[in-house]
Amino acid sequence: MDPDPSTEPSQFDSSADPSLPTYKQVITDHPSAKKAVKKNPRAAPKSKSKRTKKKKNKSPSPDIISGDDEDNAVKKVMITTTFKLFVLDVDRSKKAKKVWLLISPPNPIEIEITASPKDEATTHEQFISLVTSKCENAVANTGAILSDGLSSGSPVINWFVSIARLEGFKKGKPFLLANEMAFNTWIEALSDNDADESTLSIEMTNPNRVAKLQHDAEVLAKDAVRKEAKRLITVAREAKRAQAAGSEGGKRKRLDEDSDEDDEDSDDEVDNDKDAVKLFMRQLYATHSANALYDRHIPVYIHPTNRSQYFLLSNGTCQKWARALVREGVSIHSPPKELKYETLPPAKPIPTGRNQPAGTSTPAGCAHHACAGHASQLPSSDGAQPGNDIGIRDYIKFIGLRQADEVADLLIRNDLQNFKIFRSRNLDRSALRSLGLTLGVVTQLCDYVTKFERHLAKQDLLVSN
Repeated sequence: MDPDPSTEPSQFDSSADPSLPTYKQVITDHPSAKKAVKKNPRAAPKSKSKRTKKKKNKSPSPDIISGDDEDNAVKKVMITTTFKLFVLDVDRSKKAKKVWLLISPPNPIEIEITASPKDEATTHEQFISLVTSKCENAVANTGAILSDGLSSGSPVINWFVSIARLEGFKKGKPFLLANEMAFNTWIEALSDNDADESTLSIEMTNPNRVAKLQHDAEVLAKDAVRKEAKRLITVAREAKRAQAAGSEGGKRKRLDEDSDEDDEDSDDEVDNDKDAVKLFMRQLYATHSANALYDRHIPVYIHPTNRSQYFLLSNGTCQKWARALVREGVSIHSPPKELKYETLPPAKPIPTGRNQPAGTSTPAGCAHHACAGHASQLPSSDGAQPGNDIGIRDYIKFIGLRQADEVADLLIRNDLQNFKIFRSRNLDRSALRSLGLTLGVVTQLCDYVTKFERHLAKQDLLVSN
């Protein structure tokens, strides 16, 4: 058994009697001393070296670029581009239904542009040319579709851009590159925010969706006309009954006798009301009545600005108009363009001789003593028409548009100086919007023509009185 070191004999005391055993006591450190050592350890020398390294890194270097050089540095931005275009599949399309194919690149297209400095930044024209050529390289024959959409506005193709985590350009609500001004706004945002990447999404509106919206609009228009026609028929019927009720007793008695027949025929009238064409025809006849100056018996439509031009609403003509009511630009007060006008001949001078037979008719088809005075007041086709001397600024002032002067200057620059042109069926509203006009302004310009003409007619009437 090994001896305990605390009782081990001492070998260093020479005066001790070697015959007697000697012991040496070993005193270990107190536990509190060890804790003190742990609580106050020495600082690691490495931390000091780290501080010196940080100080060395913060020291200025002569190789750092100055602020002016950094502002003038060329900033490149990578644009990730995709597109969705629709092309008509002629082989698979039928007369009743068209089949459209979705065309898109197999992989996103990478396009590099320059955002700054301003004098070296990519321009709008350069960007359009670059994107068109890159898309053409990715998918053949798509460049022409993009060029046609930009130049003519048909088909409608939208260019959306987005910048990550930047308000106004986020991917959920992308920014529309509607014109050069919008493009410059996008480039400035890329430069100011030091963005090195962005996305471009070129999207064509789905033609099937456009067709559905157009069909829905036609159905709603037809339903509105049907309800209005029923209302007019009901009003006319009630007025007729009220007039008959206030007449002589014999007529009232005859009306009572015929009431049963009216009730029996009511079901047939309801069935007839379901026919949209008949409803439209009834509304046309209720709106445009007969005029003895043109014809004593047949209803007539008179041109709103040239009263010497007209056409009679015969049964065939009224049917054509009724069937065309669902088309754009055609309404109860605006006939389709295929209906041709007739011109009222100028009134002949009234003969004063005794040999003139009584009741001689004018070329308009009525007695000269009853209608000649009215016919002489009609403007001829060569004469001045109401509203011809009214400028586009007066029309815009009547509508009450905001920024009226800017809108008027824009229309004049594009040779749209006569307010009547906005009633033309050949005027494309999308083309007006491409000039920079908002949807509300375009709608008011096209819808206020008739109201403005009535306003001018009232003014002329007040002046004449």
